[in-house]
Amino acid sequence: MNQRQEIMQAWNRYSATAYRTPQFQKAQAFFTMMDQRPDICWDDLVTEFRRNYYDAFDVIVPVLMSTDNPLVMYNCVRFADLNNPKEADAAKTFIKNCDAQKHQLSLQSLAAVPNLQSELNQKPGLPEPVRAALGQKS
Repeated sequence: MNQRQEIMQAWNRYSATAYRTPQFQKAQAFFTMMDQRPDICWDDLVTEFRRNYYDAFDVIVPVLMSTDNPLVMYNCVRFADLNNPKEADAAKTFIKNCDAQKHQLSLQSLAAVPNLQSELNQKPGLPEPVRAALGQKS
C-alpha cells in the first residue's frame, strides 16, 4: 500500500470518533487537500503544512505517526524542524513508542540530533546501525 493510502486510512480511523474542534477542522482540510492532490510530493506537502495547517499540528502529526509506516515516519523525521520544541517532543514520543527494528532508518537519522541522543540512549533494543550512529560500541 502506498503512503498516501495509509495516511488516509489513518485519518479515516481517527476522524470517525474525533471531537470536532477547530484543530480537527483544519486537519480535515489538510488531509482533504493531500488526498485531492495525488501529484504532491513530500517537499510541497511539508511547505503547505507549515504555511497553512501548522496550527493543527497536534492532530495531523499523531495521525501520521499512527500509520507506523517506516517510509511515512522517515519522511516525517526528514522534514522535522528538531530545533522547534513541539517537533522535538513529537520525535521523542516517536522514539519512545516505535519498533526500533522497523524504524531503524528514522532512528539512525535522529541519532545525529544532539538533543535527542539521550532519549535514544534510553531506548532498549536499538539496532547496530543506530547504536553506531550514537557512537555506542557493540
